[in-house]
Amino acid sequence: MNADFTGKRYLALDSGGTKVAAILYDENFNTLATARSGSLRGNSTDPELVEQHFQDLISQLGLKKGDRIERVCGAFGQQTAEDLKKIFDIELFLVNGEMNIGLAAAGILGDGILALSGTGATVFCREKGKKYVAGGFGSAVADEGSGYWIGRQAMLAAIRGMENRGPATSLTRILPGYFKEKAALTCDVSTSDGFRAAVFSIYADKCHSPVAQIASVVPLVVKAAEDGDGEARGILEEAGKLLAEQTLYLIRSNNIGPAVPIAISGSVWKKNKLYLNAFVNKMAESEPSRILFVPTVEPVVGAIVKHMHLNGRYMEFRDKLADKYPDFAYTI
Repeated sequence: MNADFTGKRYLALDSGGTKVAAILYDENFNTLATARSGSLRGNSTDPELVEQHFQDLISQLGLKKGDRIERVCGAFGQQTAEDLKKIFDIELFLVNGEMNIGLAAAGILGDGILALSGTGATVFCREKGKKYVAGGFGSAVADEGSGYWIGRQAMLAAIRGMENRGPATSLTRILPGYFKEKAALTCDVSTSDGFRAAVFSIYADKCHSPVAQIASVVPLVVKAAEDGDGEARGILEEAGKLLAEQTLYLIRSNNIGPAVPIAISGSVWKKNKLYLNAFVNKMAESEPSRILFVPTVEPVVGAIVKHMHLNGRYMEFRDKLADKYPDFAYTI
């Protein structure tokens, strides 16, 4: 951020289960600074890590104590708001929530369904002033179809393959190799001891929670599936179906009208055609005419879209969002 900037500043936040994204912008919705760091959620991340991530975020944004911020908007918790208030002069906090910024990122400012799959997975709906939710029970309970679910199923497949009690899969080599490299280990992951050492390294990582570590393997599972690994392919297809089943449950149990569109959101969808196709095909069995929207920007931009809409300027930027915020362009 330009240290000489004297105009009004606004901050958009999207604080997820394993990471947070932020955009500092001015009154014309121009980017002043951007930041990405680890989770700020104390319910799933060690307090010391949360503090490290918070300080990292502030540093990336180039802010200093006492700076004025007109509005902080987006998806974030009460503790994050309290921490920000201790440092900055903030006029207003506007918690839009995951559903609202996710839908806004897809250009849906009215009724809509949001199928969110990142580290966790939740299906939201907004219709006629009411809100509904399905899934989202967290990694300790379910989070079916999420990045963590995919990662955990992939790890189980890798372990079964290593112990010769399941189908052979390239995940047995790829996943411990990934964790070995992250932890800078010298073990041979083709041996039982080396495999175990690589997997157990996730518990020693002081910068990432085990849940975040497991969810981070999704791109590796996608690549393995693309290279022909049947176990990886089956995991991704099952994950897409599970999220579709939760979406269908939400629609049926709440009688959501057929005109209410669906938007997708979250990192799991990215470059993950098997997952997307499985979701779409399962939905088409019961909801063939329901429209699916794919956003061009990440949810953190959705918080800015809500601000634009409030100021009557959304149409001015609607078709330029990916170009205006290139660091947060969203492609699948």
